[in-house]
Amino acid sequence: VEGKGSRSKVQGSRSASLTTSHQPLATNSNPQSLIPNPLFSIRTPTALVTDLGTEFGVEVSEGGTTTSRVFRGSVKVLVLGGTAGLPSSGREVVLGENESARVQHGRVALLARPAVGEATENTAGQAGSATPAFVRRMPKWVPIKLFNTGIGLKEGDEDPHWQLVARSDAPDFQPQPAVVTAALGPAGKPEQSQWISTADGPPILPNNVTYTFRTTFEFTDALPGTAVLRGRFIADNHVMAIRLNGKQLDVPEHGDCFFDQFSEFSAAKGFVPGTNTLEIDVYNDVMEVYYSVVRPLWALSDSSPMGLRVELSGSVVSEKKGG
Repeated sequence: VEGKGSRSKVQGSRSASLTTSHQPLATNSNPQSLIPNPLFSIRTPTALVTDLGTEFGVEVSEGGTTTSRVFRGSVKVLVLGGTAGLPSSGREVVLGENESARVQHGRVALLARPAVGEATENTAGQAGSATPAFVRRMPKWVPIKLFNTGIGLKEGDEDPHWQLVARSDAPDFQPQPAVVTAALGPAGKPEQSQWISTADGPPILPNNVTYTFRTTFEFTDALPGTAVLRGRFIADNHVMAIRLNGKQLDVPEHGDCFFDQFSEFSAAKGFVPGTNTLEIDVYNDVMEVYYSVVRPLWALSDSSPMGLRVELSGSVVSEKKGG
């Protein structure tokens, strides 16, 4: 959707829609006039919708059909024809408050609300159809309430938002709170994120074992299908898998590094109403390159430190009225 002086794009699986409210005097170089200068317009593949000082909505289907609805004020709808998308002479209509028009197959037709069992004729002499249900209020994106590991805590504290829920060497393991631990890599920042593990220390844990960490978040008065989650992690030693509600997410290549940089991941589907669960599997092992140089005593054993540091952010469209 393109407008003179501005540009906006709204994408959807079936159609795109835009609602705009315009105050003429706010952008008019001549305050004596009620018409903005320059005129604000929205160009679609089949129509040019020009704002004459109004609040209106425009919806475009995958096939290019353009439907316009005026909530107040007026707009001019001009049919665009030909491969060049040029205006078609004589094919335009001016819509007033609560009026709608649809541009399809090179024709513009006013839309009416027919009585049950009745056909209607619009002012252009073409059969009218039911006025579409426009959402007058623009969707509002709100942040998802997520928690980074160890945020706002001190070393040794249990993290109320993260749990250790499984380990591959203990089939009967019972979930327990993750604990903020001393840094295994870059020093944690309590106001941002910190390392978590089974205990402070950091603890020395068996190698060749996978430890599963879990956090949850809620969707209330929100549309899960619109949610986007972004995250990044550092792990000692390696993140084997990330799951959202049991479904695998792509894990970026990160190797068994020196735990000095974050690796990023994301999710744009798989969300559900209510409680959502994010799980991260951390594989513990000795990093041969590093410990061949440093050689702490425990590097000669079958155990080593294990930990995880995660930072999360995300947004979702709210369906809360007025919010």
